[in-house]
Amino acid sequence: MSLNKEQLSAIQAFVNKKGIHYLDVQMEILDHVASAVEEKMSANAALSFEEALKQTHVSFGIFGFGGVEDSIVNAMNKKYNRIFWKTFGSFFNYKCILLVGLTIFLLYQLQVLVDDYYQFLAYFLGFVVLVVVSSYIIGLRNKQYKNLLVYKSTFSYFSFFGSGFLIFNYLIGNIKYFEIIEPQQILILSSVMLVLFIIYIIAAIKMALLGFKESKLLMDKYHLLNK
Repeated sequence: MSLNKEQLSAIQAFVNKKGIHYLDVQMEILDHVASAVEEKMSANAALSFEEALKQTHVSFGIFGFGGVEDSIVNAMNKKYNRIFWKTFGSFFNYKCILLVGLTIFLLYQLQVLVDDYYQFLAYFLGFVVLVVVSSYIIGLRNKQYKNLLVYKSTFSYFSFFGSGFLIFNYLIGNIKYFEIIEPQQILILSSVMLVLFIIYIIAAIKMALLGFKESKLLMDKYHLLNK
């Protein structure tokens, strides 16, 4: 049998009461619970909705919906990590590798022209700050998605910008103390690392755009469910 709108709303309130706060996780669990309740009520016509819901919750084990939530969160993180690294790796296929090599060469030449590593670094840092501030502003303008796990997961890649840049600066800033490495080699290495960092930024932006798209679809579904 199919559940009516009031019963679906009751399941949603029950799931929310159990501490499941991400809306997309709620909807995922709602689908599982609704299907299980429907099966129990179809198998036993005398079984009430409330009792079927209670039995369904018990069937999830001692951790209740928490275990399902952890499973959904882990699966979603794995999904978006896989998409992110696939996007990152796509820049090294035969279609893009020449462009990557050309960018490394141009950055190398730019460092030679500037002739001051820290001045060059200041320019690049300005670019990074611009990207981070822009992403933060975009995040503030889309606060309606903050309760979606998909939004949090796809935007999480921006959080590594600062630490990644500090690691890059530390490595390049200290590598000059190794006498076996020539200044020219340092410039080449820094150019390669900067290109990798730029590719990371592009992949992170693509993940954010994907997150926007999927978050909008999920919110449309959520609003439709709660009309």
